[in-house]
Amino acid sequence: MAGSKRAIPPKRLFKYRSFNTFTLRMLTEAELFYAAPFNFNDPMDCNPTLTIDISSRQMLVLLKTMLIPNVGIEKTRDTIARNKKQASFFADEGIGASEYFSRIFGGDILTELKSELGSIGVLSLSAVWDSPAMWSYYADEHRGLCIEYDTTDHTHRQIGKVSYSAPRAINLSDVYAWKVKGDLNALELIKQTYYYAKSSQWSHEREWRDLRSRYGAYDTLLPISAIHFGMRRDKSVKTSIVKLLYRQLSIKLYEVSPKDTGFNLRRDLVDRDKINESGITEPLYIMARRFSQLYGNDWTAGNGDDFDMA
Repeated sequence: MAGSKRAIPPKRLFKYRSFNTFTLRMLTEAELFYAAPFNFNDPMDCNPTLTIDISSRQMLVLLKTMLIPNVGIEKTRDTIARNKKQASFFADEGIGASEYFSRIFGGDILTELKSELGSIGVLSLSAVWDSPAMWSYYADEHRGLCIEYDTTDHTHRQIGKVSYSAPRAINLSDVYAWKVKGDLNALELIKQTYYYAKSSQWSHEREWRDLRSRYGAYDTLLPISAIHFGMRRDKSVKTSIVKLLYRQLSIKLYEVSPKDTGFNLRRDLVDRDKINESGITEPLYIMARRFSQLYGNDWTAGNGDDFDMA
């Protein structure tokens, strides 16, 4: 099985983000964006292949079952007749007609499968907040945020752990069992491979995923429990968010920095009181005018004795 939807997620899951309007909506509107699989940075992610483990006759029945609801009976007949004619031509030429039949009909089946499952929305989360690589990939090279979500009371039945050792291919027998026989267990096997299988080269992400019926923004069912500011954080971004969430004491605020030894990261609580007390920084010329009004035009000169370094 490509992943386990029955697995219990960690108590905390994390989302690395650049700071932009969408990120701000995640904080102020309790939104989460479920991405379209075809937009993923890894073109093999949610882009499975097929293992052909059923007969040609079963493939023909399966293709009919998948095409008719989408294009109608007439176009389905035309498509199958054209494919059969091409397969017969290759047989006459001494090329393996059976292999060609499997390839072309299998391709049509895979196209229909992706058309049906490709519009699902996928939310990607991580089990770790301290991955330097993910801070670089997904959080604007450590300038962004890492949002922590509490999963202890999650109600998403689709949340599941990504497998980095599962095969990329879906068994055609499972598609047949689902579409022709109505086997929902077969559908679950297909979804595990389709949505929860990734290359082992991504295993450092320790990813968990949630699914929605279609990609787009949704109200989250996972409450925010903490926000981590990256090492290269902009002071204005941190100040704005701290002020925004000052009274939300259930949401912890952290600054991320490198540990004194090695290349690992640490986190320290933000002094939210100190930041909240700060106002908007005034332009220097206005500050100078205020001092001039208070201390006179020669306030910058001071008393020479004050600067005696001896």
